[in-house]
Amino acid sequence: MKIKAQYITGRVWIDGKELSLDGQWGGNGYHVTGFAWGYRGIGPAWFALSILLTTLPEAKARHLHRCFEAEVISKLPRNDFEIEFDLNEWLGKRELMKWADASYLR
Repeated sequence: MKIKAQYITGRVWIDGKELSLDGQWGGNGYHVTGFAWGYRGIGPAWFALSILLTTLPEAKARHLHRCFEAEVISKLPRNDFEIEFDLNEWLGKRELMKWADASYLR
């Protein structure tokens, strides 16, 4: 996926389509005026959840969004950017880690 973002406005586009802050995921306790990145917090968590919701079912997106925020969103530069990101690759690594962790329990 191609992610483009404007830091000052907090506007983000995924593959040319702007992400919305319309509260379509109500009840999550997030109250932000724009997406944010380059650190950990409410704006970056909202950004992480919004990206994951473009591909994943809501329950899985909610389960993974804090990990995605920590590993990806918090490490983005605190300015405008445009990147290519392979979400499937990132998800695949999470699945491998889950199975690896489970093997220690046997």
